[in-house]
Amino acid sequence: MGIDEDTQKRLTTLCELSEGESVRAATKALPLGGVVAVTMRISLAGANGPEPDSVIDRRVSEEVTSAQLLNGATLAVTEQRLIVLSITNDLGTPNDVMFTMPLKAIADVEVGSKRSGLTKMLTMRIRADDDTELSFEVPKAATKDGQRVVDALSAQV
Repeated sequence: MGIDEDTQKRLTTLCELSEGESVRAATKALPLGGVVAVTMRISLAGANGPEPDSVIDRRVSEEVTSAQLLNGATLAVTEQRLIVLSITNDLGTPNDVMFTMPLKAIADVEVGSKRSGLTKMLTMRIRADDDTELSFEVPKAATKDGQRVVDALSAQV
């Protein structure tokens, strides 16, 4: 599955899983365009610290307006739902559940790729029945986990 035991325990606790529900797949992800935002934030950070957030906010995909996703997110798929958790530190540790989406509400999962410099990254667009759309890119180091999330979501559509 690709999820280590510590991460599984943390996700189980954070997601308040119901009886018989477990995390089938999980990955770290950023809002589409988020890798550019993080790269920009790192390159702008100097001896005086990072530049004001307004510089970064313009780089983040409009589909995700919350500044909570600037450090990224963890996408977790259970038998019943997609759970999006915020990441609030540089270590990439999932912190708080931002929102959930029942799997039965997912109308379509579109997978693609995007280049950032020489790096090719997995992208995914998740569209709900009400036309809500979530768009994420998965860092290269998490590509296998990202594909597991896509597979788990696609199996439910």
